[in-house]
Amino acid sequence: NSGITAVWFLNPAKGFIAGDQGFMKMTADSGNTWVNVELPTIPSNYQDIVSLRFYDNNIGYYTNDEGFMYKT
Repeated sequence: NSGITAVWFLNPAKGFIAGDQGFMKMTADSGNTWVNVELPTIPSNYQDIVSLRFYDNNIGYYTNDEGFMYKT
């Protein structure tokens, strides 16, 4: 994955990064390790994610470079 365009931490341990071609990763240990997050709502041409916000462990939103907003 090339560019990281968005970072959001829910608390000191749990955070997310996202960016080019629709990639998103999550950490549960303050960034020591990262795992891929599958995003089924991103269309097949993988627009870049430009912002994200998570409000709790179940609800999050992200937007792509075409201005569409998605809810997790």
